[in-house]
Amino acid sequence: MNSKVVKTFIFAFIALGVLFIGIKVTKPMFEKHRDEVRYKFSLETVDGPIKLEDFKGKVVALYFGYMYCPDVCPTSLSRLSEALNTLSDEEQKDFLGIFVSVDPKRDSLEHLKGYASYFHKNFIGATIDDEKYLHELTERYGGYFRKVKLEGSKMGYSVNHTSDIFLFDKSGNYSSKIPHMAKQEDMISALRKAEGR
Repeated sequence: MNSKVVKTFIFAFIALGVLFIGIKVTKPMFEKHRDEVRYKFSLETVDGPIKLEDFKGKVVALYFGYMYCPDVCPTSLSRLSEALNTLSDEEQKDFLGIFVSVDPKRDSLEHLKGYASYFHKNFIGATIDDEKYLHELTERYGGYFRKVKLEGSKMGYSVNHTSDIFLFDKSGNYSSKIPHMAKQEDMISALRKAEGR
């Protein structure tokens, strides 16, 4: 093997090494930026506007639903509250649940505050009077919602929606998704993971 071939081989080997290191270094940065764009939100509460980055230092659980929901939302929020109540007071202190209404026409900010805190003192209610934005936000989270007319009902319509709970760690990074019918031990495990325990 002549020296020119050896040099070409060495150069190619070094180039591949640099490329590999570059990918290893930049991939986590790219994924972090992608998640920041995917999961960021800007919503309203009765106490003022909120964004995900406002809650650095807390584990955040975000859930999309609506107050007139007859069973799925109350069940999800109750189960999350039960799982949270198995943690110590110290652990609960660093936790925030955000109930995001996809039905701002009926769910006022004042009523959302009371509804959310009914399930747990660390839960808050939020929404935004922009249905297009709510659709875009739920889609970014991998969810959906749509209104369904109820003929002959005073309610007028119900809302079909996904019922997963999205968890973020204390740095505001996406941690995991809790399915609607997850076992309580799995919910507790997900909460502890997001807390870094």
